[in-house]
Amino acid sequence: QSRGVDLRFRLSISPNDKDLQGLRWETLDDPDAPQPGAPLLMSERVLFSRYVDSRDWRHIAPRAKGDLRALVVVANPSDLDTSKLAPIDVAGEIKRAHDGMVGINKIDVLGESDRATKANIVDHLNTGPDIFYLVCHGALIDGKSMLWLEDDAGKAERVDGATVVSWLSELKQPPRLVVLISCQSAGTGDGDRAVAPTLVEDDALGALGPRLGSAGVPAVLAMHGNVTMSTVEAFMPKFFSELQKDGLVDRAVALARGAVRDRPDAWAPVLY
Repeated sequence: QSRGVDLRFRLSISPNDKDLQGLRWETLDDPDAPQPGAPLLMSERVLFSRYVDSRDWRHIAPRAKGDLRALVVVANPSDLDTSKLAPIDVAGEIKRAHDGMVGINKIDVLGESDRATKANIVDHLNTGPDIFYLVCHGALIDGKSMLWLEDDAGKAERVDGATVVSWLSELKQPPRLVVLISCQSAGTGDGDRAVAPTLVEDDALGALGPRLGSAGVPAVLAMHGNVTMSTVEAFMPKFFSELQKDGLVDRAVALARGAVRDRPDAWAPVLY
């Protein structure tokens, strides 16, 4: 704490180490705090993120706040019921994304008039958005992250997470930030709809978040296990508003996690 310098806590873990990636590091308590303890990673003074090794050494040039661009993709195939998956509220998810990204002037959207197909997503990624915000159903199948996107007819097209990794790693300049919100469940029993992004807590081998970090995406925000929509709705606006103040993504996550500290799934947002 000398000289008022914040502690930047970076935990380096291999993206293939499922046991270590599967731990809920974000729930660490301060061991010196009076009982019943205090969360260590929900304040502005301890800035925590998980680091993964990457061979990618592309330079990330700073961007002016007013120049930031975002791509929001919400995939809601018309035949989700055949996979026993609940429909996604496209209009609601897009509104939540817009509400969270207030201050970002240019936001392109796929999922309403333009379908969330592989071709459309790749075309928009090639325009160089700074933020890629993806909402879709996802599951771990045979150790692989599978995402439910759309085909040209609006029906489901399952895409391996490795394909998404290749899309971003092949770009001259990948997005500075990827946000993954991959739905699995229609509800939690308490009336609060749950989403379960691609980081599956009992098998991180197929987790998309650390693999994107390893492929050279500077920052990835994913959800660890199931997270309720109420938590997402409170977390995201605080995260994006703080991020736009100084561009420090770990500080923004710390403050946003603090904003949902009373939620039982406050630990779920994970930063790589």
